[in-house]
Amino acid sequence: MHSNLAHALVSKGVIAKGTIIEAYQKVRSLSCICDSGVIASFVVRGARLIDGSQVVFDTIGPEQCRYEVQAEQVVMIDGMAISRIALSHNLHDNGTEMAEKSRRGRRRKQLIQNVI
Repeated sequence: MHSNLAHALVSKGVIAKGTIIEAYQKVRSLSCICDSGVIASFVVRGARLIDGSQVVFDTIGPEQCRYEVQAEQVVMIDGMAISRIALSHNLHDNGTEMAEKSRRGRRRKQLIQNVI
């Protein structure tokens, strides 16, 4: 997930305390080097901004240990794909807001105001 998108979702309250995220966790191989990753579930305890651009989530992992998960490692939020959540909140994948479009089959607000 892009860091700007994570910042926008936190500010809108989509990612809050208790949200379950799935993210890559570094795993040691037989050579004791962290060279591979596994997707694991984490419970968000909080979020903070580092250097004004990078979002880091304070989480509790599967072994009830605390982890710091960077926004770039997050794959899913509450079981939903990130692109789907972004689309439902009118955001692009990079965190910028979408231009509001008229919805099919509904009247525009301007037309309704003119009638009244």
